[in-house]
Amino acid sequence: MNVIWGEENWKVRGKWLLVVSVALIGLNLLLNQLIYRQQTSFEVEGTLFRYEAMEGEEIFFRDRERDRLTVTMENPENNPVSFATDYQVSYQNYQLQVASNNFFEQGFRIHRNTGSDYTQTITDSGWSSGAGRMPSRNHGEIKNLPYDVQLVYGLESTVPTVKEGFIGNWGRLFFAFTLISIGAAFVILLPDIAWKVEHFLWVEKGEPSELYLGLHITLGILTMILIFGFYFFALL
Repeated sequence: MNVIWGEENWKVRGKWLLVVSVALIGLNLLLNQLIYRQQTSFEVEGTLFRYEAMEGEEIFFRDRERDRLTVTMENPENNPVSFATDYQVSYQNYQLQVASNNFFEQGFRIHRNTGSDYTQTITDSGWSSGAGRMPSRNHGEIKNLPYDVQLVYGLESTVPTVKEGFIGNWGRLFFAFTLISIGAAFVILLPDIAWKVEHFLWVEKGEPSELYLGLHITLGILTMILIFGFYFFALL
């Protein structure tokens, strides 16, 4: 076996593994926080709203001008079409009342203080749209709606993540990806130790081949690429 993988280098490579592991923990935490921040923000006609805090049944967002958007959940129970059965939205001069109880019969309803009310019909097969009613979320027509109605749709895509929290969403992914990436670093830096761990019950005084070491290093590198490639595409 090449002297690079000899026992005399275990301590040096072990120290590098410790440094890399700490760096990977920090990097995974940072990337997961960035993704969570992205998924708890939404944009309406160039105005970006970022999640600020949740206090009881109230959720707060702020825009770039630091104006606050407040969601007050009067009935916080979620249903298949909304994060809350009844809630109010307050932002600048907009006051909206959103209701989705009995949604199959009455639809998803938005009472506006700035114009006519909106109703989106709901069918057993999913969202539908009709004359004078709100276009489906899934039909790509949200940008054609009034500004205040777009606010509601932005909240509907964001608040479920807020209600679950970081641990409920990306926290589990953080722990999983951190462990996997540290495992990949272990295989890259200490492939000979990985071989011993894998075969200690079956082989005595054996050594891994150069092919084994090379394949495991390659596998570790590919695992790193997949993990951070996932982060890259999630942040796009």
